[in-house]
Amino acid sequence: MCTELDVPLPDGKVEKHLQREEIEPGIHGEITKCFLRADGAPICQGALYDLLGYSTDTETAEAILEGTFVPPPGTDGPTVIILEEIARIWKKILGDGEVNIAITQVDYQH
Repeated sequence: MCTELDVPLPDGKVEKHLQREEIEPGIHGEITKCFLRADGAPICQGALYDLLGYSTDTETAEAILEGTFVPPPGTDGPTVIILEEIARIWKKILGDGEVNIAITQVDYQH
């Protein structure tokens, strides 16, 4: 449980929040910024996003996992590397064709 929150101010000082009514909106604001940062990533824009769609449940997504996807012209280098790594990791995880994912309560809490 969070009992205090330091909020940086534009002048460089830090304002300490100790009340729940101040802490919760402050945390919400920071979390929202984190989630919205991904919207600016190259993979979330342009031709690649059009191919993947919002839920990435497309043939393109399957091709990425299988390592057969050819990125559209203009795809930046770091994104190409990430796509290649996705395929490499997927192949390593998939192994014999089955994925066994078990998340214990302890794992989740960690």
